[in-house]
Amino acid sequence: MRALALAALLFAGAAHAGADEWQGWYGGIAAGPAYARSNWYTDAALQPDFEQVRHNMWGGMAGAQFGYNAVGGPFFVGGELGLYAADLEQRKESASVPGNEQVTNIRNPFYATVRMGFAGSRTLVYVRGGYAHADVELQATAAGSLAVWEGHANGWTAGTGFEVRVGPHWSVGLSYDYSRLRATNQDTSNSVGVAVHADDFTARVHAVLLRANYRF
Repeated sequence: MRALALAALLFAGAAHAGADEWQGWYGGIAAGPAYARSNWYTDAALQPDFEQVRHNMWGGMAGAQFGYNAVGGPFFVGGELGLYAADLEQRKESASVPGNEQVTNIRNPFYATVRMGFAGSRTLVYVRGGYAHADVELQATAAGSLAVWEGHANGWTAGTGFEVRVGPHWSVGLSYDYSRLRATNQDTSNSVGVAVHADDFTARVHAVLLRANYRF
């Protein structure tokens, strides 16, 4: 994070004439590591109190983005949509009921963001923020029964990054994004027909992505 911020400051200082090269539509691909920390509660163990479930997940993220830049002098503002494939999952034994197992899986993050920053003839430095979404699957086993909840989590994202032009239309860059997600309470019936719940799901997701974009 510190290295990325330092790189952003260095590239911002290089903004100069020729920034209009960044004007217009672009699309590209991105990939990199991601980490998520989640928290939720369940009564799947059929205990008097809900059990807290905490998971830490490492994985990869890869996908595509599409956006538009409007450049004015050394500054720019734009919008971007990003859809990525990810499989952030942890499966571990219950912390309070030995023999039980719980699973958290966060998939397919989607972002709709506004970007703004400095544009130079060869470099682009920006911050961005906006809407975040992901698919979520939760599981809990208890006394031979299995409960599965599938839903969606929504929230916000914020981050920073830079890009460097490597050709008339191509650029490469690096970005860091932080997302905060929340899902509504869910209920289901486990494999033996008992109604169980998954409540108060929240997750924090960090991603560092290497990006390559083509300007149309």
